[in-house]
Amino acid sequence: MSALETFPHHLLSGIFCFIFIIIIVLGLFDKRKYHIGILSIVTILVIALFLILGVQAEYEIYRTLDEYGITFKRNVYVSFFAGERNGNVELIKIDDNDYTVKIRGAKNAKYRFSLTDDNNTEYEFEYYYDENTVVLNRTN
Repeated sequence: MSALETFPHHLLSGIFCFIFIIIIVLGLFDKRKYHIGILSIVTILVIALFLILGVQAEYEIYRTLDEYGITFKRNVYVSFFAGERNGNVELIKIDDNDYTVKIRGAKNAKYRFSLTDDNNTEYEFEYYYDENTVVLNRTN
């Protein structure tokens, strides 16, 4: 799982292991039908493993902005959003000057967004998943 989260950092070690399995299979069995059968099974297992583990683990959380000492007297807008993978930020208005942020993203990606109010005051944030929790930091 760690190899997929930090892809392509373990790509060479994965290729080496796959080639090593092929060499061992070819060395242990001398009949061609065994070679084809075992290599087919190994290939199917490797593909199935990548498909199962390759599904991105995603999260969705809600955070209130008053945790960061931010209260808005007027409307607020998401003015900038960037990230490595699919992610999303939505603002949910609680009352006239209190908002909750709905944050969605992949567990192995980092995101940035900023909020701008009617007075053109900008608040920048970044968020990412770290050891069973989502970290949301104000960067300005």
